Amino acid sequence: NKWCTLRNKWCNLVGLVVHYRVEYPINDDLYELTIEKGNSNLQKVPFSRLMVNFYYNDIPSSSIIYVITKSHLNNFLEKMNSLEQKIITKMKSSFE
Repeated sequence: NKWCTLRNKWCNLVGLVVHYRVEYPINDDLYELTIEKGNSNLQKVPFSRLMVNFYYNDIPSSSIIYVITKSHLNNFLEKMNSLEQKIITKMKSSFE
């Protein structure tokens, strides 16, 4: 369909693929460990993210893995939906 073709052209143009999938949110507390200048700090957080850089078919790529608590899941999904809508709007306007 026209939308898929438009999306694929835009993604190929900027080298961007946006995809997210929710597996299993954390039921209980989530903590992040940070170490700065030899001092470690354990902090309770609603979500954490890990960015992985890699090469796929000799093309530099990145992926962000989110770990989310169950209590923050709705907020996270709302933000992802908002981000997706902004991307769709930019994609459509770039071909007008």
